[in-house]
Amino acid sequence: MEKIELGKTGIMVTPICFGAWEIGGEPFFKSTDKSQAVKAINTALDIGINFIDTAPIYGFGRSEEILGEALEGKRKDVVLATKCGIVWEKKVTKSIRIDDSRKVIEADVERSLERLQTDYIDLYQVHWPEKDMKTPMEETIGALESLKEKGKIRAYGVSNFSRELLESTLPHGSVSTVQNQFSIVRDDKQDAEFEFCKEHGLSFMAYSPLNRGLLTDKFEKNFKEDENMVVRDMSNADTFESEQTKARTLYEIARDNNISLSNLALNYTLNHTGIDITIVGSKTPAHVEELKNVFSFTLNDKTVGMIEKVINS
Repeated sequence: MEKIELGKTGIMVTPICFGAWEIGGEPFFKSTDKSQAVKAINTALDIGINFIDTAPIYGFGRSEEILGEALEGKRKDVVLATKCGIVWEKKVTKSIRIDDSRKVIEADVERSLERLQTDYIDLYQVHWPEKDMKTPMEETIGALESLKEKGKIRAYGVSNFSRELLESTLPHGSVSTVQNQFSIVRDDKQDAEFEFCKEHGLSFMAYSPLNRGLLTDKFEKNFKEDENMVVRDMSNADTFESEQTKARTLYEIARDNNISLSNLALNYTLNHTGIDITIVGSKTPAHVEELKNVFSFTLNDKTVGMIEKVINS
């Protein structure tokens, strides 16, 4: 699989990144089988993926712990990304809060290094901006710069940042990546953020390109909202209905082209001019193996036009 540079860091990564949210299991997904999760990670490496993204909040540390075990003896072959700034008092969603202070970031990185069984993190990302911006951005970025100087991280980025927030963040340090949600059925197209990344040489990383399971075989099997906890909990009724309508049309386009709905969505996303890296989550080796098929075909201009008509509807 070809590799591209992550921002201006000199770090080379595959355009598909293995997303390790699902393998963390509860509270956001159903419980996962650790042996299957480890096999899924190894399958990703076997098919050529060298980039893995996780976060402490995924399974309250379980995702990082599984990765630490799975990557034993393979660390140098992998570009590992994790995040900071989400804390919890108890392992329940109600206790989760955002804190991007220096104190939290410095504590987070030590815990992640321990769980991941490594002495450095390739890409360290601010998971979410504080809603009230209680912590000055100078403090947040300053903490990341300090970790970089100490060799605990190689590069850093941000996640779930708007263009406006990116503009106020960039002057304070060397941000390399932006990880935001992108899906061909979502109304938020991220055009302003795409443009900003291109202007400043940042890599845009798209997460949830399959819209939290909607653009998969679950839809093809009469997908229902309650089949996926994340879809149910993180979509409002109006948005979900619109996304289902678009998914229905896209499924017909995929069927007419003899490809799966997920492969259609991923192929389009990987070839999107504004997107550098596409993060795809999976907890089974079989689903990871299917990612090889994403590169086996090219969408013709007519099909791309039909997809974009749905996107813009």
